[in-house]
Amino acid sequence: MVFENLIVYLLDKYLSDYIENLDTKKLKIDLWSGNVVLENLYLKSNALDDLDLPVTISLGYLEKLTLEVPWKTIYRSPTKATIDGLFLLVIPKTEVEYDVKRDEKEKHEAKMKEVHKIEEIRKEKEAQQNAKESDKNNDTFMERIQLQIIRNLELSIRNIHVIYEDKSTKPNHPFAVGYTLNYITLHTTTPDWQPTVLKEHTEFIHKLGDLSALSIYWNTNAQSRSGLSRNAVLKSLKEHIAINNKTTPNDISYILRPLNIKAKIILVMKPRQQEFKRWKFAYEAIVNEDIRPRFDCYKWKNIKTHLDCRREYRSIYIQDLLGKVTAEQKQRAQELEKKLDVFNLTYVRCAAEIEVKKKKEQEPNTWWGGVSNWWSGNKPQDDPSLDLQKVMSSDEKNKLYDAIGYEGDDISISNYPEEYIDIDLGIQLNLLEVNVWSKINENDAQFRVIARASIPDTNLQFKRRPVRSAMAVSLNLGSFQVFGIATDPNESEFSNQSRPVLARPVSRLSSPTSKVEKKLLEVEYETNPIDKLADFRIKVISQSLEIKYNAPTINKLSECFEQDTQRNLQSVKQAAYSTYTDVKHRSYILMKHNIENIKVLDIYLDLQSSYFLLPENGIYQE
Repeated sequence: MVFENLIVYLLDKYLSDYIENLDTKKLKIDLWSGNVVLENLYLKSNALDDLDLPVTISLGYLEKLTLEVPWKTIYRSPTKATIDGLFLLVIPKTEVEYDVKRDEKEKHEAKMKEVHKIEEIRKEKEAQQNAKESDKNNDTFMERIQLQIIRNLELSIRNIHVIYEDKSTKPNHPFAVGYTLNYITLHTTTPDWQPTVLKEHTEFIHKLGDLSALSIYWNTNAQSRSGLSRNAVLKSLKEHIAINNKTTPNDISYILRPLNIKAKIILVMKPRQQEFKRWKFAYEAIVNEDIRPRFDCYKWKNIKTHLDCRREYRSIYIQDLLGKVTAEQKQRAQELEKKLDVFNLTYVRCAAEIEVKKKKEQEPNTWWGGVSNWWSGNKPQDDPSLDLQKVMSSDEKNKLYDAIGYEGDDISISNYPEEYIDIDLGIQLNLLEVNVWSKINENDAQFRVIARASIPDTNLQFKRRPVRSAMAVSLNLGSFQVFGIATDPNESEFSNQSRPVLARPVSRLSSPTSKVEKKLLEVEYETNPIDKLADFRIKVISQSLEIKYNAPTINKLSECFEQDTQRNLQSVKQAAYSTYTDVKHRSYILMKHNIENIKVLDIYLDLQSSYFLLPENGIYQE
């Protein structure tokens, strides 16, 4: 019963904001095997609101979510998490018909989500303050359980299709952009990258990831699915998932064709006529939304009503924290939450928590009280691990502690050497090609590649040293080439034999005796370097680039990206300018702050000059 309550608490905490009508009391939980199965779940329409985008979910469907946590043999068996079938159909908010009840519900959920975020930030600050006062950075009991789960976690995600459809931006040419994923798996391995189950505590955890058929597409003149039934939409999304680069749907135009990725991860175990109407509407909106509510706040009747709401909500929330709240009180609390703003909700909940804490400190702690609370499901909402340790006997604690490697206290991070690296991330990209497709002539039936950018041998590395709050980022670009329109019309679109080269690096050897060419671009950025000679270090080395003008390719590119004169893009320009101004202002403040606070800035620049060739007739001849 202990672990069942724990699983229900975690699922309710992390999934209730996204899953529609999630009832944790009806979850299929097998207590002995630790299995949790969620099937045929629909996502809330506002599940993407945290991204702050003008879109909403028309249909979100999770086919199956399975969790297997072997509590009895957690140190000998892997923990498995499987997601099979996640389908999202996203549309602009302007295409959704207004619904009063749905709007009120979404506003209430957004308000309570903001309240919970504020409470979490406050509790994190209190925990950090307590850690500073005790001069310890201890791993908690729950952190050790999470660590043991991650140690042998096997993750499997299959059949993912997310699509954004827009039929309002260009009504005559609706478009759809989306991505699909066949599967992604992640499992624990040995240092030699062989599958294994870790039974002993190790300094490093090796994970091997396998990603299959990740693709991105953009369809123009697409037929919208928003008017179809749920079953029809789901059937269409399932049928348009690519299995590999050869087995792909015929009616999809890919930006990124299906690719496979293998990742090796090493984890360190640390934890006008209308003008007047518009002005009148603006006036009434401002008066009704801003001015009148402010004056109403000072009316005695409204003040009394507001105070009564606060007192009633505080009383109900105290009962909720004590585990004695009824269904009617919960419903009444939701009504009060709609009337109170975020500030008052946060203040009242904080005051109620302090009062409950004082009451609990005055009450004697008994074994039976802890067991009865767990049995009835009356547990604190912030930290279920506390009651979990109180309920278990000392023998049960010792057995579980041995299983998960929990010893109570951990070594403070200040005792680690300055050279200690807790995050070492490396990403190697062998080849990236970006193609621009267009019709060469207006009468052509098929699109052809008019320009191709090829970026081979790219390396990104990130390291963090927590003792000195230092990090180092390095980016190496092996080469960069741009190809134009092929002169041979019968040549394959994926070949560069007859394509003119518009840009390429000038070959330079790393040393007179070596045959290895230098990287085209090397960028390094480091904070608090280990040698302590500077606060920040920046290093940039670039080689020469040869750029050639090719008239047919440049003319076709300019024609391809020509602005649509039939549409007014003034609003887009204003939004772009506003964003640019905001970024410029933030950059200025950040640069000013760094100049005032940085003692030593070490900059090393080695930039070789590039050159541009402009042929007489627009086409370069060797």
